[in-house]
Amino acid sequence: MEGPRTINRTIIEGDIVVSTIEEPNGACETAIIDRGIVHVVETYSSFAEACKGHDRWVVTAKPGVTIYPMRWWDEEDGSVSRNRKTVVVLGEKKK
Repeated sequence: MEGPRTINRTIIEGDIVVSTIEEPNGACETAIIDRGIVHVVETYSSFAEACKGHDRWVVTAKPGVTIYPMRWWDEEDGSVSRNRKTVVVLGEKKK
């Protein structure tokens, strides 16, 4: 089975990374990775939209910025949530 393909991956500052992927079925999404937690922040209907969206998130994703993820998972313990978390402040330590 084929996995996702990286469209773009940008290290912002410290532990903050903006990553945009394309799934084998053509679906694209951008996630912000902050201290090992992956926050999916936007999905797209086309590759071109994903490229533009990635660039927008690179400008937006800075320490102290508040984001509203669609879903997230924790790379450390493997837990996954499809429910929208209320708020995430980038660069803030996990509680």
